Amino acid sequence: MSCPFTTAEIEEQITSLKALLAENAASMSAALKSQQYSLDTGQTRQSVMRQQLSQIRNNRTAILQELQYWQGLLDGTASTHMVPGF
Repeated sequence: MSCPFTTAEIEEQITSLKALLAENAASMSAALKSQQYSLDTGQTRQSVMRQQLSQIRNNRTAILQELQYWQGLLDGTASTHMVPGF
């Protein structure tokens, strides 16, 4: 079965995920330096506390897994499974 996404859609997802990784890295770095800080991405403003470091790491892992999936779709090493809705 062919991939249900176009190359442009896949590349857009990969770009978005890489941006999320950059934000995640900034969050992790700031959380390691202080007890609390605010991250302003231009679209959102988020306050993060050092206690949230494990959640930030878990988010990073999820983003990396998602990125690996989309990159696999782009290079042909991943597969998709479509299930009928009936």
